[in-house]
Amino acid sequence: EWFRGKEPTIVNPDGSLSVAYDLIKSRGAAVLQQEKGIVLPEEYFLIDVCLLNIAEHKDLQTEKDWFEAHPGVGAFVNWVTVGDLTSPKTLPLPKDVINKMAYDLPDWHVDRLYERVPALNRMPQAPHNSTTPEVIYFHCEAGEDRTGEVAASYYMQFLNMTLVDALYIDYHIEHRIIRELSSACNRVVLLLLARALAFLADVLRVNRY
Repeated sequence: EWFRGKEPTIVNPDGSLSVAYDLIKSRGAAVLQQEKGIVLPEEYFLIDVCLLNIAEHKDLQTEKDWFEAHPGVGAFVNWVTVGDLTSPKTLPLPKDVINKMAYDLPDWHVDRLYERVPALNRMPQAPHNSTTPEVIYFHCEAGEDRTGEVAASYYMQFLNMTLVDALYIDYHIEHRIIRELSSACNRVVLLLLARALAFLADVLRVNRY
């Protein structure tokens, strides 16, 4: 089984940070029982797939250190994920260019979903030197955007969902519309591009004279 969620670090009474392992277990068991009627085993090997990057180094290091200190209960995996700023449908590009970008996705997509999502699907069967069942918990900081990107990709590739179905689930969890965020990001990208082109024109003009 696998679960999606948010950053699992907690602050201890003494001010130190650790991983909310017991909370992940109890919440995971409750969700699985409620949604699928399945009882999660009391003991299992937890694979923490962390989507954080170096800018979130404090939480990233906390998780890494915790699992190194508790090798018997789980393993830590870090897949740095940036997320997509905009929907391909709202890009100000010709349709043939967008189709070419989709075809060449492995050449430019920094989150490498084309290889990570199949790896996520294989992970429960991968050996981790453990005889107990394996459970995957993947997350970013808020458990919404980057986590939603990975989850939606999984839904479509392995659960035969459409993009509409996958986005419906993400909307239900996030409570905000990705399309509106995409439009705002598009405006920012176009503004930055315009400024970059203006700067380049100034440089060329100076070099010319």
